[in-house]
Amino acid sequence: ELSNVFQGVLSVPPKELPSSADIIRLWTHECLRVFHDRLINDEDRQIFIRIVKRIMNSSLGSAWDTVIGSNEVIFANFMVQGAEIKIYQEIKDENILRKTLLQYLEDYDALMKTPMNLVLFAAAMQHVARIARVLKTPFGNAL
Repeated sequence: ELSNVFQGVLSVPPKELPSSADIIRLWTHECLRVFHDRLINDEDRQIFIRIVKRIMNSSLGSAWDTVIGSNEVIFANFMVQGAEIKIYQEIKDENILRKTLLQYLEDYDALMKTPMNLVLFAAAMQHVARIARVLKTPFGNAL
């Protein structure tokens, strides 16, 4: 599973990661997707977050509150519609993510007889990004 973290980190072009904080956010995101998302209870999730925070402090020389804060870290490769080469990049603005997903939804509804009426609240958008990550990953799974 560790190779999946590296695969995710290596899927971002270097120009998308101008600072060490950007790299740490990407590493954190990949660790959360590969390991944290598989945990089945809040106690285990909290333990995992404490482990990541400890590694950030001791090995990466950065504090969670400084690099991550209270924001959800989201990376996805679907932000540029119709792009030939999809770039896996950090999504820092939830409103831009919502607009992009609503555009995809409008495109879908234009092709289908029955429109899909979805409410894109924050957790739903995060799940869409997680699913897109699974689909882009060779042999990816959501287990």
